[in-house]
Amino acid sequence: MQRGLSRAWMAAMRYRARASRLLVAFVAVAAMVAAAAAPVAAAPSAGGNKAGTVGVRLASAGSPTRSAPSSTPCFQSSLVCQSTNPDVTLGLVSLGDTSACTFHGTFAWGDGSQTTFTFSGASNGSTLIIKKHHYGAARVYNGTWAALLATGSTCHSSSGSFQFTLECTPIGASWVTKFPDSHDISKLSPAFKGHVTRFIHAMTRAGIAEHTVTTLRPLERAYLMHYSWLIAKGKLAAAKVPDFVPAKGKPYVTICWTKAAAGKTVAQAAKALVAAYGIDPKLKVAPALKSRHTAGNAIDMSTTWSKRSITIVDGNGHQVKISSSPHSGLNSRLIAVGATYGVVHYLTAAKDANHWSTDGH
Repeated sequence: MQRGLSRAWMAAMRYRARASRLLVAFVAVAAMVAAAAAPVAAAPSAGGNKAGTVGVRLASAGSPTRSAPSSTPCFQSSLVCQSTNPDVTLGLVSLGDTSACTFHGTFAWGDGSQTTFTFSGASNGSTLIIKKHHYGAARVYNGTWAALLATGSTCHSSSGSFQFTLECTPIGASWVTKFPDSHDISKLSPAFKGHVTRFIHAMTRAGIAEHTVTTLRPLERAYLMHYSWLIAKGKLAAAKVPDFVPAKGKPYVTICWTKAAAGKTVAQAAKALVAAYGIDPKLKVAPALKSRHTAGNAIDMSTTWSKRSITIVDGNGHQVKISSSPHSGLNSRLIAVGATYGVVHYLTAAKDANHWSTDGH
């Protein structure tokens, strides 16, 4: 949740006599907020000059995705803001007539990156430029902005700073709704999708009930599943979990591994998340960080049948009779049939009854 802050003025240099004064306004709003921009009052003039003063004001802008819920705009009343939403929008607004001027602008975001641009002035209250930025790891970012006068004799350069704290969300079952798995066979890689489709069709005709649990898994979800399982099993201290490093253009995972949801210990919260994921309680190894699932080359599916003996057609067209136990994916004859379709059961079968892939990994 964002704790906002309201109007804040950044001081500008003054012209003497009939020269106007100028400040550059700065707009910063976290994502998923759709409030209307606050109107800008006419600024006082210097020496009667109609151009007036250009100052700082806040307005809502933009609605970036993949963000935590927000209730109010960020930077509502000062240039300091804390939020669980990693997306912010900064803009420059003219509070006074700057239409005769042009500027070189910079936003240094405080994370080692910056955005530079050139823009023209406009009438009082006009939004001159808007830039969006996505922050990464949960921490404090000290940024700066500048609008340097390029042309024009009635305006001044302006600059200032802002601080954004990206807060993290405690570990808990609520994370299960983030970065969802796909249960759709069509999301598998093209070749493996064909193999799986044929195998499932053969099982269905043989009287085997199949339930697809997972196909394609986002890397973010794999990260959450892997480390929540390790913490829940007491195999890794929460403080030692590394930050998630996303691929370019992908979202960060702003989870607090060392903080639990209200009323729980970290271990309890991790167990609740593992349970929410539906991870098999009998699983002996942590869900993989990078796996055939994240590449679309694996499927988790439960299988069972009620008849004492069934006959299934393998990938070579041969009929195979299965009258042995167990009646699940751990059956060695069913595993052998799957391999003829190019659907290979997890090589250490007892550790994961439901996992099938291109190569058994």
